[in-house]
Amino acid sequence: ANRQRMLAEQRFQNARRVASSMVFELHDAIEAVPGATAARALLLTRASEQLDALALDAPDDPVLLEELAVAYHRLGDVQGLTGSAHLGDQASARANHRKGLSLRRTLASRAPGDLDARSKLVASLISAAYAEDRIGPSIEHAQAAVTIAEALLAARPQELRFRRALASAHYTLGSQHRSIGDTPRARASFEQAAPLFQAVYEANPGDADVRRSVALCHKRLGAILAEHDPAKAVPHMRRAIELDEASLAASPKAPRARRDLSTSNIQLGFALSKTGDLQGALTAYRRALELREGLMREDTKNVQAPKDVASALYYIGAAESDAGHALEAIAAFQRALPLAATRMTDIDGLVPLILSGTANAYERSGRPAESLRMRRQALDLYRRILTLQPRLVKIRRDVVSTHRALATTLAHLAAQERQPASGRRLWQEAREAYDAGMKVSSGLYAEGPLEPSDTSMRARLRAGLATCDRALAGSGAAAAPEKLPVHRQNRVKSVKSPAF
Repeated sequence: ANRQRMLAEQRFQNARRVASSMVFELHDAIEAVPGATAARALLLTRASEQLDALALDAPDDPVLLEELAVAYHRLGDVQGLTGSAHLGDQASARANHRKGLSLRRTLASRAPGDLDARSKLVASLISAAYAEDRIGPSIEHAQAAVTIAEALLAARPQELRFRRALASAHYTLGSQHRSIGDTPRARASFEQAAPLFQAVYEANPGDADVRRSVALCHKRLGAILAEHDPAKAVPHMRRAIELDEASLAASPKAPRARRDLSTSNIQLGFALSKTGDLQGALTAYRRALELREGLMREDTKNVQAPKDVASALYYIGAAESDAGHALEAIAAFQRALPLAATRMTDIDGLVPLILSGTANAYERSGRPAESLRMRRQALDLYRRILTLQPRLVKIRRDVVSTHRALATTLAHLAAQERQPASGRRLWQEAREAYDAGMKVSSGLYAEGPLEPSDTSMRARLRAGLATCDRALAGSGAAAAPEKLPVHRQNRVKSVKSPAF
């Protein structure tokens, strides 16, 4: 009997070692290999299944449960972590991250004084926050991570790992606020994360993951500054590129390093375009496109890759449009659209963004009918997303601005229409679009103070309504509608930074 027990224990440990090796050694060995997304998913699926089966025989083994938690989180990342190579299966990704979080909560509750267990719980909360597509749980997980990490650092203020955990938690909370359009809270969180990451980096300048975290903070802060003070954003983006170039030099073929550098170039281009340097912006965008097209060719299973290429093409099209090159802009948008629509999720705003850019280019090239069609398609998609996620402030703003753009196009067509009946119909449609934009913008009050851009947009909508009313009353025949909207590059939210 003793011999049989020993053999059973030996078999158990052997099976566990094999599964753990798959989660840690083998996965890490292939993670940086181009085109390995599907292989990583298969490896982690088999490992998690084996660890899950072993846990039934040893439900109280904390080491085994921790290994299983890691397997679930890694599997969740490769299944659907937006912003990195993944298979596009968000539902499975959420389920596995929730399993990992549940295990880590159990382990932390069993040993309330174990700082390591609480630190790992912070990591699980961060991973779960990125996996959730509902606003409530995402922000709640991120806020819980901040609270626990603050307590850890207060207990051991000299330990860099706890400083790093708190930095990651603040960064994650900022990312969640940014994703719903709460810019002030997002900026506050990133500003708390940045010095914490910098302190850890100065203590460990050779740590590639920390270097990446510092770069990501510069990107996020730069992206926020670019909206209102682009000149101050440019140094942040150049610093991010410097850090990403160092990471790429250390691992020239690593997909993550190449994608990170492409993102920095996109954001540098955005900041430069806001300063009026369209040629500099196009140079940065084309560098990003080159990197992203290489990643898409190498890994056909990675559903993030075509969206990344579409995003780069959108920015190129936007810059070409701003430069007055309508035909070049339309060509870029037409290349981007089918890539962006590949396995589009319910909350993916990239497709309507490209449609809006195409509409602007069509309008500038004197093709108002095509512009009108594109604007209506974009509005339909944005409204669908807002119905699914009514608290996404960014999408609400997109709906408002698209209503205004549609109304402006209709008003210009009405002003040029020679048939009175057709002109009146177009003025009425324009008025309805302006009015709908006003109603949707009223929902912004429920989400906190209005930003200056919100107030400005509402003023433009009111002015548009007044123009339509004058025309419909018969006294505005000589009154021109508002000036055609200048294309504004809304930053694409295709990148969700991964947890560290």
